[in-house]
Amino acid sequence: MKKTLLFCLFFTVFFTHAQEKYSDIQLGSKYSLSKITEAVNNANWCGYYHQEIGFKLQFDDGATVYLKSKNQLLLTYNSYLDNCFQSELLESNNIYVIAENGNIFVPKSRKFFKPKN
Repeated sequence: MKKTLLFCLFFTVFFTHAQEKYSDIQLGSKYSLSKITEAVNNANWCGYYHQEIGFKLQFDDGATVYLKSKNQLLLTYNSYLDNCFQSELLESNNIYVIAENGNIFVPKSRKFFKPKN
């Protein structure tokens, strides 16, 4: 019984680790590791994966996330399509924010113009 329970626990940990879309997370000042992990793994990053290097994402609190490369993803996910990968950029120019509901978004910059009189 103990061996079965231990085996199931090991398999669960291995399976959930294999589903991660990132290779490294450096925490900032606002978001917890679990909040970043959940948000990144639930987001659709199709088009953001670099061929060989982890794509760098910057968050508003200073956190940095490196998405897995195409080569790393193909080792764990055989179902990714070739059109989900890009090979030129190494990092995003956007600053990402995690909303209270766990979704990741990029806030639009606001430019205020004075009305002409």
